[in-house]
Amino acid sequence: EEQLHILRSMADIYYSMHLINLNDNSALVYEAKNQVNDILAESEETNEADLIMRKVMRATMSDSYYETGLEFSDVNTLKSRMKNKKIISKDLLGKNVGWIRMSFITIEADDKGIPKKVICTTQIVDEEKKKEEKLIRESNTDELTQCFNRRAYEDDILTYPDIYFNLKRI
Repeated sequence: EEQLHILRSMADIYYSMHLINLNDNSALVYEAKNQVNDILAESEETNEADLIMRKVMRATMSDSYYETGLEFSDVNTLKSRMKNKKIISKDLLGKNVGWIRMSFITIEADDKGIPKKVICTTQIVDEEKKKEEKLIRESNTDELTQCFNRRAYEDDILTYPDIYFNLKRI
């Protein structure tokens, strides 16, 4: 009971936190805020982790990140993706809350390193992403002229390798 209390206290720092049993495809909710909580309330008839994850992704992910979110949250492939790993994470863009960091953390694994139980957490990292974008923008901009600097030019050229190599030949 003390461990459950500790887990619930930890869950308060996350947007959502679920215990997923990969052997029986079940999910236990520790925390779910706002839209995720509403989706779970509608899905009370099931505790099947894969169905819950698909519903949450459909309702919360922006169109441009829906497929990526669906692929990352696929409970059916977690055993192979997390073999011998303690954690995997992905930053995804949500519809209503901005950037979200979704993580799967191995809680229990078999002797071959294949996870049996994982904790799935989501955190809102929108402010962190905005700071990161600002730093990247500043590192690519000349302070005096406010024009792109050489670093930005070189990064752009590398995104178009065919043009770069043709320019080099000239």
